[in-house]
Amino acid sequence: MSRKSLPYLVLLVVITLLILDNEDSKVISSHESGFYLNPFKLVLTAAACDTIRYTLDGSSPTNQSEIFQNQLMITGKESYDSLSFINTTISDSIANFGWREPIGLQDKATIVKYAGFENGSAITNITTLSFFVDNNWYYNVFPNTNKYKILNKINSKRLNKVFLEDSITKYKLPVASLSTDKENLFSNERGIFIAGDNFKTNNINSGNYFERGVDFEREVYFQYFNHKGKIDFELEIGMRIHGGITRRNPQKSLKFYARQEYGKNKINLPFLAENGVNRFILESMQESGGGQALIEDIVAQEIVKDIGLEQQNFQAVIVFVNGEYWGLHTIRDRIDENYLSYKFNLHKDSFDIIDGNPSTVSAYETIHGENSDYIDLISFVKDNDLSIDSNYLHIISKIDIDNFIDYYSIEIFFANHDWPIHNMKIWRKKNGKWRFLLYDLDGGFTGNKRDYTLDMFSRLSNEENCGNCGNSPDATLLYRSLMKNTKFNQKFIARYNEIIRQYMNPDRTLAIVDSITEIYHTNMQDHINRWRYPWSLKGHWERDIEKNIKEFLRNREAHTLQNLNNYIKENEHND
Repeated sequence: MSRKSLPYLVLLVVITLLILDNEDSKVISSHESGFYLNPFKLVLTAAACDTIRYTLDGSSPTNQSEIFQNQLMITGKESYDSLSFINTTISDSIANFGWREPIGLQDKATIVKYAGFENGSAITNITTLSFFVDNNWYYNVFPNTNKYKILNKINSKRLNKVFLEDSITKYKLPVASLSTDKENLFSNERGIFIAGDNFKTNNINSGNYFERGVDFEREVYFQYFNHKGKIDFELEIGMRIHGGITRRNPQKSLKFYARQEYGKNKINLPFLAENGVNRFILESMQESGGGQALIEDIVAQEIVKDIGLEQQNFQAVIVFVNGEYWGLHTIRDRIDENYLSYKFNLHKDSFDIIDGNPSTVSAYETIHGENSDYIDLISFVKDNDLSIDSNYLHIISKIDIDNFIDYYSIEIFFANHDWPIHNMKIWRKKNGKWRFLLYDLDGGFTGNKRDYTLDMFSRLSNEENCGNCGNSPDATLLYRSLMKNTKFNQKFIARYNEIIRQYMNPDRTLAIVDSITEIYHTNMQDHINRWRYPWSLKGHWERDIEKNIKEFLRNREAHTLQNLNNYIKENEHND
């Protein structure tokens, strides 16, 4: 052996010893996280540590935690701590009824967190296991006939370890299990799920759940099980409350941040992005809907997903928090610079994003990057007549005009009353053209005196600063100014008609509503029992889907085209 090869041999021996030492220091579990049909005895073993300590309440084990003795019976109820009976809002909730206690039996899970200790110090990483135990976890995968009766009633110890390949859980949806120290969620000082110490009696939009930034980010363990009950991924991750005034809702929307300091800076969520994401949202059901149908925004975005705008995908999931059932949620993209980064495979600093609201203290506020180019553009619109083609050409050199037309057409069709004064984000690649991000369409459809006859063209054409027209003149300035140009006017009208014919036909849209309704329907009654909203399955949830969404889609096409024709005739008369 040459002297030159000796250092490499020593290094190889050291690495091998480290690997073996690491293997010896591991704590081995007899069972993996997952769904089990019967209670079982969990066994933890470790060769290199004198003590295994564990918790069942979601917190991380310390040298003061319970010592694991031989085995632990897992029934799926060991972690229950009545967390679902803690009030998560104030009496003046945006939902107009506040928080109410869950009713009926709620599903549960057992969360075991453990680590190996030596001389009072942890010598292994903490492992988290989520166990769902119920003899009715699995949905019948065979036809319910005498021929298959035995297969559908199989309930043996063998199935605790071996499941039929085609079995799916009773939820028919993925399950997200979140676990953390309950102080992170429910203590007055640190708990982000409650009003807590930061609530001010003279400000209903205050409380711990209204606090923002890293100081109100809590580290949680996130486990994601697919619809077959198999774990797809798990990781430590940062969690904050998401949303605006919907933070007052009893069920919170949550946003998650993958960071290297937690262990991973990307998560594999292929239904959002092919190359992984570092931020995403677990959206509450009330965040997605303007009424008790709860799915308006999801439906609208699904209807138009092939048009080519930057918008949100969705995946319905069941959520458990420290082993307690937290109801239906929807995983969605968080529309920001990180979204644009993974969508276009560019660094996030390659983009400018601004708030399209002109009525804030600092109009067109910067979300990321800079806003000066757009502010200059709006100043140009105010000072110049866009009916003159040379001025119009300047605008289309700055704005992706096809994207503008598609975006406005969609908002107009769905009769979004909470737009464009709100819910508008505008973005561009550095030195590129401005485009519009599609999100928060739950202000559309029918409800609160809004219906399929609503004339959005007149609403957007109003130049008065009035209280009941819903938009300030500044909010509609760009649209009104562009419509004065003959070329743009003709282009807009032609494209609007094309979008209506191609995407908004009731046969197409109603089928999409039915498919999305089916996704949520299986679990909606359990969700209602947990959050007491909607108020009932048939009398409110199904009723509002029919009345607010489907009736709107059956009738909107004819009425909005008539509104457009009236608008054209009125402007021809004025000219």
